[in-house]
Amino acid sequence: MKNKYIGLAVFCLVLIGCLIVSACNKKTDYTIEIRQLDSLKQEMDASKTNLKSIQDVRNMADSSSAHLQFIQENYRAPMPQKMAEALNIYGLMRKDMASLTEFSQTLMNKMDTSQKQMVDLRQALSEGATHDANDNKLTEDYVKNALLKEKKNAEQLLRNVQLQKQKQDSIQNIFNQMQPQVKMWMDSLQVKAKN
Repeated sequence: MKNKYIGLAVFCLVLIGCLIVSACNKKTDYTIEIRQLDSLKQEMDASKTNLKSIQDVRNMADSSSAHLQFIQENYRAPMPQKMAEALNIYGLMRKDMASLTEFSQTLMNKMDTSQKQMVDLRQALSEGATHDANDNKLTEDYVKNALLKEKKNAEQLLRNVQLQKQKQDSIQNIFNQMQPQVKMWMDSLQVKAKN
């Protein structure tokens, strides 16, 4: 009878040991988190298209610089106040365009870094990694916090891109309104130079 209880106790211990080992080896399913990372990356990819169009503003800045330089070199009469004010705004707009393209490049670099972090986290989760690159254990809390951090970072970057796109649209509208007048002044200076 004593052997029967010992056998039963050994069986229970082996069963409990198997359950513990099985529970410890069980991989956490991060399917939802992987989908969230994929979705964030897609949003950032779409936003990068806007960012690239913002960087195209540099062409407008170069054009306005050339216009202003031409007028400055060729205008020889006292400048009417209205013309001077318009050219001043045109010049300030050129500076805004330059800072806009600079900041857009900074944003692009930050988005690239953020997307790389997302890809690395996604890869770690999909491959069932147990530790990150710094040998930190990938627990559910760790993954939850890392995902939250990536979401917040991505949302901030996306907001910044949206704000920069609004600035670009505003600058482009002003440029498009002013350029015909500036071109007219340039054309009149070219006509005077030929006569």
